[in-house]
Amino acid sequence: MLRLLALLPLLPALSAQDTNERPPGLEQIDLANLEAHVGFLEADGREAIDVGSEAQFEVAEYLAEQFAAMGLTPAGSKRGGQKFFQRYGLERRYLIDKSAVTVGDEELAPDYVVVTDGTTKALNLSGDFIFCGTGDQSDLPKSFTGKIPVMIYKKGTQSGRSRSNTPQVVFEMKNRKAKAVVFLVLEEYDDPREGLKTAGIMLHRPTLGYLARGYVKPAAASQRSGRAGRSGGGRGGGGRGGRGGRSRAPTPPPIPNIYLTPTQSMDLLGKLGWSVDESGALKVVDEKVRLKGKVRLQAKLDKRFSAVNVCALLEGADKSDEALIISASLDLGARRGSDPLDLPGPDGSSVAALLEVARVLAEGPTPMRSILFVAFSGSEAGQFGAHHFTEEPIWALPKIAGALHLDQLGVAATGAGSVRIGATPGFSDRSFSSLGRDAHALAKELDLSVTVNSTWTGGDNYFLAQKDVAAAALRGRPVIAKPDEEDESQDESPGYDFEQLAMITRLAYWTGFQAANSESPPTRLGTRTGWDK
Repeated sequence: MLRLLALLPLLPALSAQDTNERPPGLEQIDLANLEAHVGFLEADGREAIDVGSEAQFEVAEYLAEQFAAMGLTPAGSKRGGQKFFQRYGLERRYLIDKSAVTVGDEELAPDYVVVTDGTTKALNLSGDFIFCGTGDQSDLPKSFTGKIPVMIYKKGTQSGRSRSNTPQVVFEMKNRKAKAVVFLVLEEYDDPREGLKTAGIMLHRPTLGYLARGYVKPAAASQRSGRAGRSGGGRGGGGRGGRGGRSRAPTPPPIPNIYLTPTQSMDLLGKLGWSVDESGALKVVDEKVRLKGKVRLQAKLDKRFSAVNVCALLEGADKSDEALIISASLDLGARRGSDPLDLPGPDGSSVAALLEVARVLAEGPTPMRSILFVAFSGSEAGQFGAHHFTEEPIWALPKIAGALHLDQLGVAATGAGSVRIGATPGFSDRSFSSLGRDAHALAKELDLSVTVNSTWTGGDNYFLAQKDVAAAALRGRPVIAKPDEEDESQDESPGYDFEQLAMITRLAYWTGFQAANSESPPTRLGTRTGWDK
């Protein structure tokens, strides 16, 4: 039995439909189709798809072509352009190609991360690198004129919360005429990735700003009290969802911060005449070293950037004014930890599953309810596309019957570990839904075991859940033992087990089929009451 781990809510029994009755088309989920879709989605050049990038638009076009071939109706733009696309605006901040950091005569590989001061002014700085240790006042010269400060990034705690040695020291350096600071990240686990995902820029990776009014990044949503009620808009009538003030962007540092990779950091530390002993203590090797360098940086701001959600409609029959949403992430996100900013590596499995579920549903009997198939972009950056979809709905929110999201299924379909099926939208919304309860029951019919967890902190159906839509997610997250460092044959990222992926895709299909054809729409359940046993 394939063991699945889930994040589901509790309630009595099941839905009215007899879950032992397998729906038509269940065995038509095609393993070869899943393999073909994943092969395209994870081809070279799509290793980590950035929001609004050319690679992401290639994937979006692929989905649109697949949906069109299925005979599905475009449900995106009512204006010009690709009718399957729902477009939304972004701000893009990027480094010009001439940006560079030079150590001696060597220009560093552009793997470092830059957090700019928020301006678009050009910085051309040359001078001696000055090592400032961990930023103690006694290690700082009186003036950094003609100098480039180098400092070790160091984590710490303050009042029980994680803190770094960065902010106060950088302000003091600016007071002493510093124009930029280079941070040495000596250990992988010290890499300040969490703070850099939204603020850090690389030469090949910009930062994006989503400026919709009322947007609050889900990580901050748990601080809000209450929940917005449903609002209208889109097909079926009503107005737009409620809007508030804009979310705050991260406060930029007073001068540009440059974070080197651990390899670059150790190399520069050695060239500056320092080393780190086995205990982790700094040790001076040569006090007379003088090392020159250059920092050339300029950020640009593009306010006309955009990204898209891909939306397709399967028209229903008797209850065609009600729509079930089945979705996946267009970002193809699966955190593999290999990127300098810990951005997602390729995982096209959930999009592949979405396409296969859509195909089988489109080829089967007309469902009672309409079904919207949606691939959301901007998921890894903060659910940008999902927020836009909710605030500029293509279907009246009161008529959205439920939302089933497929997330990182292939991370679980590895032939090892277990799969966690998430059924809570996350953060301040703790409400489970009948979609999650029914998926839990249907998994048993497919010889899948589901274990229920209480919460999940993310997901593209989060904003829909905040509008009181019954939401759940089938989410893969394996539990894989750490590889034996001496056993090079072990692989931290094993390939997909497509038999397992097909099995999980059948669960997604059955859950969606049942929700689209039951007499009553999915419901929000509150906390668990025993159905997950």
